[in-house]
Amino acid sequence: MKPRALVLAPMRGPAWERLRELTDVVYEPPARWPHRSYAAGELAAR
Repeated sequence: MKPRALVLAPMRGPAWERLRELTDVVYEPPARWPHRSYAAGELAAR
């Protein structure tokens, strides 16, 4: 099972492809969420 990565910034290119190879990516770029901070429990739930 791969670790999960919550990505909150726009990404592309070789780094993005490598991250997708190594992890299960949950991608939420800034256009999809209001600017807010996540508490540790909220991040763990995602």
